Amino acid sequence: MATMPTVGLDCKAYYNSGTNASPTWVEITDAIDVSYEYGTTQVEVKSRASINLGHICGMIKHGATFTLLHTLGTNTVRAALLGIVSGRAPKQFAFMDQAIATTGAIGVKSYFNLESMNASQPLEEGMTWDLSLKPAHFIESSAKVEPTLVAI
Repeated sequence: MATMPTVGLDCKAYYNSGTNASPTWVEITDAIDVSYEYGTTQVEVKSRASINLGHICGMIKHGATFTLLHTLGTNTVRAALLGIVSGRAPKQFAFMDQAIATTGAIGVKSYFNLESMNASQPLEEGMTWDLSLKPAHFIESSAKVEPTLVAI
């Protein structure tokens, strides 16, 4: 049986206003385009035993970018995101293919530092913010919180 493809409009982006152990996921409804990278670095392997260059997988790397639509007035999500920059504190994000509490939902969650949050004010389009997230070193209850592939 064929299934329908997932459309980005149906996907969900969240930040955690709680802790990793007791998360409170806040949906980022003004997110427009979301991109998430998850892969490995490549370590070059060469020796005199072969004239062919090879590679092996190194460390896991990941990161995310997304665009946030600017809205007038008080916006608690935008204020929280700006607070990440000014507070220089990592925040946990989740990028899911549907609502995070839905059985069958898949995605990723990780703590990130907000590397940049740049405003764009094109003449004939809506104002947006482009956000770039880099993986954070985050400790909770004496344990490092690692990025996680999530399947609910």
